Amino acid sequence: MENYIKIEDLSVVFDDGTVAANNINLSIKEKEFLVLVGPSGCGKSTILRSVVGLQDITNGRIFVENKDVTKLSPRDRDIAMILAAAAYMLNQAQKSVISVNGNFAALCPKEIIQLAKITDSKIEVNLFYSSEKRKKAISKILRKLGAKEILGMDKKQSTKLKGIDSARRIVDKSGIFSADVVLVPLEDGDRTIALKKAKKRIITFDLNPLSRTAQTAD
Repeated sequence: MENYIKIEDLSVVFDDGTVAANNINLSIKEKEFLVLVGPSGCGKSTILRSVVGLQDITNGRIFVENKDVTKLSPRDRDIAMILAAAAYMLNQAQKSVISVNGNFAALCPKEIIQLAKITDSKIEVNLFYSSEKRKKAISKILRKLGAKEILGMDKKQSTKLKGIDSARRIVDKSGIFSADVVLVPLEDGDRTIALKKAKKRIITFDLNPLSRTAQTAD
């Protein structure tokens, strides 16, 4: 069986010199199930973002069905992380919030807005690497597609969650902080654990069934 995805000599070095991935070589055959396992910060998400085109790489090449997609945009790669709606739990919630980061907004912004409307959920921007510029860019994408209210933008409404060291501890008082159900996209183990300790129910979409998020979420 031929390789469906092939990664050759992949390296990613951030602007501050942090090496997020170093000379990664990996082949995944069609219909093969692969789990990336490792501690927080080891490069799992960086590899996934690189494959789907959300992360600029420093070196290496990425192939999908023997086609070199290294320089193609995400929408031209014919591959994506898949979102499946957990609408029932959101509909049963008294105050549900969809937490949005850069990857989530880039992959399926229309679906985020549609899900929020269907389940009467609020949308809040919450980032690990937070900056006003990044938050405004994400908000602009969502508003352009029809989102009416985006939480996490007003510093006066912000507060902090206990048990988190990153910028994700800063949340909106009327959003994640007071929610009873939070949809957490992709791997976000530290925040998921903190939210569970705060007595919130967590829905997650995680490609790694062994991650802390997948193991901790409802």
